[in-house]
Amino acid sequence: MKNKIFDIYLLASIILLAPGFLAAQELPKPTLSPFEQKLLFGFSYHNYWTTIAGDNLPQSYFYKPSLGVSIKAEYYPWSFIGLSVGAGFQQRGAGIISPDLDQSPGNSDSTYRKRLRFSCVEFPINLMVRTPADLVKGIRLKASVGIVPMINTQSNQVFLSIEDGNHTSTNVSNDYWKNDLAYQFTVGPEINTGSGILQIDFIYCRGTNNVYNSSNTIGYNQSLGFRLSFLFRSFSKKSNSTSSSK
Repeated sequence: MKNKIFDIYLLASIILLAPGFLAAQELPKPTLSPFEQKLLFGFSYHNYWTTIAGDNLPQSYFYKPSLGVSIKAEYYPWSFIGLSVGAGFQQRGAGIISPDLDQSPGNSDSTYRKRLRFSCVEFPINLMVRTPADLVKGIRLKASVGIVPMINTQSNQVFLSIEDGNHTSTNVSNDYWKNDLAYQFTVGPEINTGSGILQIDFIYCRGTNNVYNSSNTIGYNQSLGFRLSFLFRSFSKKSNSTSSSK
């Protein structure tokens, strides 16, 4: 009889104390959507077309493909306004249009084979604005404006020898810029991937410093293209609430 009474008492105690015991446990907070994260980190791949723009330039230029990579961090004090900072490597420069002086049979056309390549280290800073709600489920639109401090580590003039692959490269760093400050505009969609944000940006960028060391000629870095970025989400910390018993 005593054992039955003890069993009933134990069962009643468990039923009464269970809610309080569960409430006292350290439970994780719900994971936020990537669009609700204040701080995100990621990397980018750039595919630009670059040239030198200006009046009375010493050579005729055309847009050439220029690749780059970077890392960046974005901070959103509000869900629709944020600040982005980054660091990366970007190739700039231009294609040089050389006149085809020898048009005899069997002579290769050299018109679009010469390249001017600037190897740059860049530190973009951008103010971003995005739609506060999804335009389509999981997709928002973002635009940004910013500045890009740039350091030109080396300038090379390259002639592409398509026939034999023996391209020639000449260091012409003394003739061209060392530092530039460009302004930049971007616009494109952001896609919630669940584990982060995929960004596809269209970019326009133009320098403000003369690319030539000679003051007799003035030209500016100019580029447009696409940037593909992936930002990793951060995770909410668990609640630190604890319970005490008397």
